[in-house]
Amino acid sequence: MTLGTVMGGVVWVDQVFPPWSSKLIPMLVVVAAGILLAIYLTRRPPLVNPYRADGTPTYSYLWTGLALVVLLVAGVALSIGLAAMTAAYSLPRDPAVSPAIRTLPCEGRGCSFSVVFEAGGREVTAPYAAGRAPGAIAKPGAPFAYDPAAPTHVMPQGAFEYGRATAPTVVVVSGLAIALIPVVAEIRRRRRG
Repeated sequence: MTLGTVMGGVVWVDQVFPPWSSKLIPMLVVVAAGILLAIYLTRRPPLVNPYRADGTPTYSYLWTGLALVVLLVAGVALSIGLAAMTAAYSLPRDPAVSPAIRTLPCEGRGCSFSVVFEAGGREVTAPYAAGRAPGAIAKPGAPFAYDPAAPTHVMPQGAFEYGRATAPTVVVVSGLAIALIPVVAEIRRRRRG
């Protein structure tokens, strides 16, 4: 379970941070968190009996199901919002915009979708960030925002606008929703206790 969690975290980091950013430090943080999780799971005290004295379970299927739905929806929103936000804030406030000449498909594992566009009178081919963000249109003729100082830092213009305007709110709300799950569980546990 822990190795799967670490690998999932590594894939998440790879998707959240733009293709041009260094992913070494975030990946090291994910690996360290996985090691700490493994230590906790092997050293923690055993779980208490999952049933009360009258034989009823100490957990609620309704609350467990609701928590899983919140975790899934908020996790997806957090990932998409964070990917758009990190890419948008690593570009200048007013990036240059150029229409896509063509887009290149992703072929194989670990690849990124790429775009070919004109920047400063020359053709640039670069993987683009935040392709799953709302407003991200990646087809020939679609506008792409890029950094004039580093033209390989590119993302769909709609995703850039989403990452600058709406994504910070989505990230905060999704993070709070995920953080409330253990708080609500603890409150329910104390009330039943």
